[in-house]
Amino acid sequence: MSDPFNPPSLDSSDTIYSADSIEFCPFESHSHLFACGTYQLAKDESEDEPAPAASDTDANSSDDDEPNKVDKPMLRLGRLLVYAVEGESDDTFKLNNLERIETAAILDMKWSHQLINGNPTLGVADASGDLSLYQFKSADSDLEIVTKYQTNSSSKLALSLDWSNRVQVSEQPQIAVSMSSGDITILDLDPTSSTLTESLTWHAHDFEAWIVGWNYHDTNILYTGADDCRLKGWDKRMDCSYATFVSKAYDENVLIWDTRSMRQPLSTTETGGGVWRLKWHPTRKDVLLAGCMHNGFHVINYDEGWATGSIGSSFMEHASLAYVDTRTNELSQTQQQQHQAMAAAKAKAKAKAKAKASITDTVELIIWLKTEQARITREVKQLNAQGYQTTALHNYWHILENQVKALELELIVEKSAELAIE
Repeated sequence: MSDPFNPPSLDSSDTIYSADSIEFCPFESHSHLFACGTYQLAKDESEDEPAPAASDTDANSSDDDEPNKVDKPMLRLGRLLVYAVEGESDDTFKLNNLERIETAAILDMKWSHQLINGNPTLGVADASGDLSLYQFKSADSDLEIVTKYQTNSSSKLALSLDWSNRVQVSEQPQIAVSMSSGDITILDLDPTSSTLTESLTWHAHDFEAWIVGWNYHDTNILYTGADDCRLKGWDKRMDCSYATFVSKAYDENVLIWDTRSMRQPLSTTETGGGVWRLKWHPTRKDVLLAGCMHNGFHVINYDEGWATGSIGSSFMEHASLAYVDTRTNELSQTQQQQHQAMAAAKAKAKAKAKAKASITDTVELIIWLKTEQARITREVKQLNAQGYQTTALHNYWHILENQVKALELELIVEKSAELAIE
């Protein structure tokens, strides 16, 4: 039995560039897949630009005959990787890298917990200041870019993002993005055209805003955090013109808050490392996974009243910065609602197709019976003209007539049923 405070690594993969974001796809069809975002600083190898001409004073004051050079900023490179977790048990789990997409350095990624235009959709924030949306098309495991929102300045980095639809299903979800300038931008997504439109932007912090998150149960409210050591709350109904609360902290503690009373946290749990990523267990509300930079990963268990948090398990083999996500095969409430809606739509379409097919069959049978009646009528006239008895044919004609009347009544019922499906 493995030590809960030193769980074994089941498998590992070298991402080459530094990995700083990992997100499992939350939908059952792709739940074995996760996206990994990476970054790498690289020297700009393009031809050096000449330095501005030096003044006579500058030229005379230097004994160095070497030409002046301009230091170029480092390039921020990135890759979006798609991995599959393969295997049926702990002994057989393996990571398989399925796809690699070259991008700018990736700072954050998050999946929409609602299908967008019928597809799982991943938002990616990068060092070019862009927010890009990628999708898995049908059951395919290849991510395809569907849209990109570009900020007004390339000097800004998009540091984090969050979707508003994690709990509440929305026909037009919003995405909040935090920038290195301290600005926060809210974007409206049109799922049909996959276009992003800026809804609101404001200056939330004087330093880099590393995190933005929605209150998923009331998406009028957002929370932001930055290098100014401030956690702030904002209300869209007030155009985010001022913070509804401000809290100071930048340490190695995990704080649990009651948003109805932000004067002080419900509990504080020390982790021994800078808390860089937090992920709730997807089905257990009392379990939190923390990535604590150089102090590994910790699973924190909370009591019923949230007053106490205790570390129940830790993984310390990771030698560098720690980023985390959790995987589940269970569906969230939002996903269950979506699956139920999709199942209902499919059942409705199937019932409608069946009803139309039934109506078509009934109409075709009525047409055939009436055609047969017309044929018998012609035959009776010919036989009567020749002096033959046609009693049997008359009886057959009336049998057909009764069948036509019965089918016409059935047709009325079928059409009413089709209207009911609508």
